[in-house]
Amino acid sequence: MSHRIVVRTTPDWFRRPHPISFALAVLMLLSVDVPAVWSQTVTATVPVGMPFGVEVDGDDVWVTSITDESVGLISPDDRYRPLIGGAEAGVFQWPHEVRVGDAQQLYIADTRNHRIIRVDTDGGSAEQADPADHRYQVIAGTGKAGFADGPGGSALFNQPHSVVVLDAKTLLIADTKNHRIRKLDLKSGVVSPFCGDGSPELPKDGQARQQASLFGPRSLAVDDTSIWIALREGNSIWRLDRATDTLHHIAGNGQKGYDGDGGSAKAATMNGPKGLDIDAEGGVLVVDTENHCVRRVDVAADRIETVLGGNQAAKTTELKRPHGIAATGQGRSFWLADSENDRMLLFEDQ
Repeated sequence: MSHRIVVRTTPDWFRRPHPISFALAVLMLLSVDVPAVWSQTVTATVPVGMPFGVEVDGDDVWVTSITDESVGLISPDDRYRPLIGGAEAGVFQWPHEVRVGDAQQLYIADTRNHRIIRVDTDGGSAEQADPADHRYQVIAGTGKAGFADGPGGSALFNQPHSVVVLDAKTLLIADTKNHRIRKLDLKSGVVSPFCGDGSPELPKDGQARQQASLFGPRSLAVDDTSIWIALREGNSIWRLDRATDTLHHIAGNGQKGYDGDGGSAKAATMNGPKGLDIDAEGGVLVVDTENHCVRRVDVAADRIETVLGGNQAAKTTELKRPHGIAATGQGRSFWLADSENDRMLLFEDQ
């Protein structure tokens, strides 16, 4: 592994000087619930040309590279191995996210080609697979920007940035510039509406998904009960309850900024969040891209903290416009696409 960096984070109010007396400060500490100081370590650094998307599937870590216009794997010796695409192949134009389906099928948001691609790896070990075995198929989109539902071959998108496999027959697509989430039936190949009415506005808390507005849906994550949505232009995070089909506000007040750490997640400000996932402890990991940091939301406590990077001088790991994030399934650990530093980081909570 290339680097080892230990990062210790404390809440902003605890870090900054304050004009109150030392004695009063001690009394305050004794009377409030002080968050634990976490010890966090970047345990792997893998060079990748402008990585954007990342997906963890068992031992496989899939990555999309904008520089190489490729999708590939991180090998056991911490190297990026392109398996699909490449600058000369001309398959992709800014592939933003990749998700794994059944039998090692990959679903890729081919953003600037306005289409969705499926890659069949023929199953087996992805690490041992030959790039020549990876056959790709355009399953939705024509290559032109627009908006139209219907059969995948004639459906139109406008810069889809994210996909998520909802179940064996359903793929959800964050159609970012159309301000909608679309549904692709993987059996019939038909694209239909799922969430968002096309209005570039924030939704209302408790609103039904069919009537809701979505302001720049940029990244999606899913668990057994919820679909999680990062709104890039909306500077906020939302949860769609799969049982009730209603949207609920989780973090970010919709305003552009960088504050609120240690306090209410809903009242905090963000600046263009472009990635999210759910860690093994139920925390919502948010890539706050234009603030160059990763933040973590404790939903039950309505609390937000910066856990990596940030514009503050006290932060010791410098990130540059990170994008994708994928929880490893172990504690609060995750892989992060540190995009404009041309590297992937494995972050492990110690």
